[in-house]
Amino acid sequence: MTAIPLWAWALAVVAGGFAAVTRGWLVERFAGRRLPLGVLVANIAACALAGVVVAVRDRIDAVWVFVLVGGLCGALSTVADLSRDTALLVRDGDVVGAVGNVALNVMLGLGASWAAYGLVS
Repeated sequence: MTAIPLWAWALAVVAGGFAAVTRGWLVERFAGRRLPLGVLVANIAACALAGVVVAVRDRIDAVWVFVLVGGLCGALSTVADLSRDTALLVRDGDVVGAVGNVALNVMLGLGASWAAYGLVS
């Protein structure tokens, strides 16, 4: 196991902050739609980037895997926003939309990750 230096922790926090602000912008940008597209777009982007990083992990330092996947992707994607949006859909009586929201996030997120991995490796 590689020890993570302090600068990498700091960089992961900065990358995470940037990603969280980006996710917030996406959520607000696509608010008010039947399907919460902001969280979907953020989760797909994070999964695709994670797929790329995992594909090249043997060619880059483990510290960069930590910064990119743990910091950037971890903050860009979020189960909390997905859960909130899904709960709001259920509260508003749109159970089909809630199930579809979860299914789309999981399927498209995994698909983006696998596709990115396949393209890069």
